[in-house]
Amino acid sequence: MGGREVVQIIRESDPEVKVLVSSGDLSDPAIVAFAEYGFSGVLTKPYNKTGLDKAIKSVLSPGS
Repeated sequence: MGGREVVQIIRESDPEVKVLVSSGDLSDPAIVAFAEYGFSGVLTKPYNKTGLDKAIKSVLSPGS
């Protein structure tokens, strides 16, 4: 099961949930078109605590 299928299952339980996708492959279609895949945001690998914090704040901010 891929990320797209997982996020669909998660959203069936809670349509408002925020879901980040993470990958080290910047050409991955889920990264390039993350919103079309149902993700709320992107966290590219490798990442550190600051990058993780920034990604979480981005998807939790009003209007996201």
